[in-house]
Amino acid sequence: MSNNNHKCTHPVRVGGLCCLCGAKAPDPEPSDDQYSNQYNTNNGSNKTGSNDSFVKSQNLTVGGGYTIQVTASEASLHSSRQRTRLRSLRKLSLILDLDHTLVHCVDHEGAGVFCKDERMEGSVRNFLLPAEHANLEKGVGSGDSLFYKLFGFSDPHLCRRHYLKLRPSLRTFINSVSQKYELTIYTAGTRYYALKVAHAVCRYMVGAPDVDVFTECDMSELEKKAVDLNRELFGNRIISRSDTGDLGKDVKSLKRVFPDGGKMSVMVDDREDVWANAKDNDSLMRGREGEPPLNLLYIRPYHFEEFKNFKDVNNVSGADLTKGGSSPSVLDDDKGLLWTADILARVWARYYENVDRVTAVREVEKGRGVVATTEQDEECLEHVPTILQKIRSAVLPPHTRMVFSGLISLQEQRVYKARVMGGVNLPRHPVARYAEDMGAEVEDFVDKGITHVVAKRGETEKCKEGGQIVGCAVVSINWLMDCFWSLTLKDVTPYLLAPVKEARGVEGGKAAVAPSPGLGKRKRTNEEEEKGGRGNERNGGEGNDGNEKEEEEDDEDDDGFADELMDEL
Repeated sequence: MSNNNHKCTHPVRVGGLCCLCGAKAPDPEPSDDQYSNQYNTNNGSNKTGSNDSFVKSQNLTVGGGYTIQVTASEASLHSSRQRTRLRSLRKLSLILDLDHTLVHCVDHEGAGVFCKDERMEGSVRNFLLPAEHANLEKGVGSGDSLFYKLFGFSDPHLCRRHYLKLRPSLRTFINSVSQKYELTIYTAGTRYYALKVAHAVCRYMVGAPDVDVFTECDMSELEKKAVDLNRELFGNRIISRSDTGDLGKDVKSLKRVFPDGGKMSVMVDDREDVWANAKDNDSLMRGREGEPPLNLLYIRPYHFEEFKNFKDVNNVSGADLTKGGSSPSVLDDDKGLLWTADILARVWARYYENVDRVTAVREVEKGRGVVATTEQDEECLEHVPTILQKIRSAVLPPHTRMVFSGLISLQEQRVYKARVMGGVNLPRHPVARYAEDMGAEVEDFVDKGITHVVAKRGETEKCKEGGQIVGCAVVSINWLMDCFWSLTLKDVTPYLLAPVKEARGVEGGKAAVAPSPGLGKRKRTNEEEEKGGRGNERNGGEGNDGNEKEEEEDDEDDDGFADELMDEL
């Protein structure tokens, strides 16, 4: 064993020890992710020590949930190897959340009745997890049972039964995306929980029936198929809060898995905030400070209606702006995974079309004696965050101008504008971000050029004004969110809150079935300012006070909703 005073220059450490020579060194100062890893690195003096290569380092969570500390050069090499391996397989990387993304899990015994409900078609599963204070290291009993060998504990009396509802179309989704993506699970649940859910999903995929507990008998053929499928789909690519506790609560870091920021990665999650909270989002991933990475696919939070009175096992879901609104579909007919699979197929096709084009060009250049470097090839490629950004921006047609009603409180708008004018770079309100990212221009006031009024309910003043404009569609927030979740343009007809006014002499005039792109805020015209100054636009009053009073009344009932939404997000 090497002497601890040995000046180690190796690139990888675990717990403050070199993985190659065993030399002990003081902790470096992480520069990339800036997280102090209290679980997986040495809690020493936090000085740079004798190894200059570790002055710039980062923590990397690898297979099995272990976190190592690597130099910047080793992290770059690791990323390059990952990209080369994925391209050789013609795949991208897909990082999947579990709760309210793929499944809905509760631990209330009342949920057990759905396990045997034939209407569920086997989509409700149950499994045991150890009670919070169970001693898993020592185990209970002899430890010789199959149950103990598989899951590390043997006494069901120290466990709590969990009930898992798999999201509709999960089997179709997994079968589709696994052909083009390498799957990784990244969950806010514990490692035991993540392993059990992954196994339950694979048992469902192979058609194995739901069972209460494993028995001492040999596994059936279906069980063996489930184990093999689990190894094929997920392998050791499962990351849980047990593995990344040093990041803090409600934080997921993509660079913990992909040091390059996920150039070939897509995340699917019902919560945007956990990714936006990461301190290490770089310019490739991030659209704006404090906003989620560009390669995050936000999926509608899934809630099984029959579990609504039971407490969720792990965490609250992401905010669902469509709750309580009218929609052409219901949660029992949830299309979230089908929409997401379609988007992922488009991303994969576009990425490898670009790879093939660059490869063909390089082959021609090679014949002319010109050989490009790997770095030059990377610069020519369109990476996943950019691809998703472009797909989003093309959803709504040109010249879409949108006004919100009852979704963003006036007080919130004033604070945002004041701080932005003061030079503070703030994240946008989620609904404004969704609209702008899809190409819409978001306005403050309704005028004759507005194409859509997007509202929580249809009785507001802005909705009434929008209904008087030819071709303006007054729609529920569900329309905007369904467009965003599917990244396709939805017909406004099923979402209308009021009839669309048609131009005179035009038969069968169609509502603005789609909106349009652009950015920025429109200033009020002189005529509007004059009306506001006279106080006779709506309620009358002194100067603009009449307008503001009416607008406040318009959104007053919804301020609580907006505040609650922002708290969740």
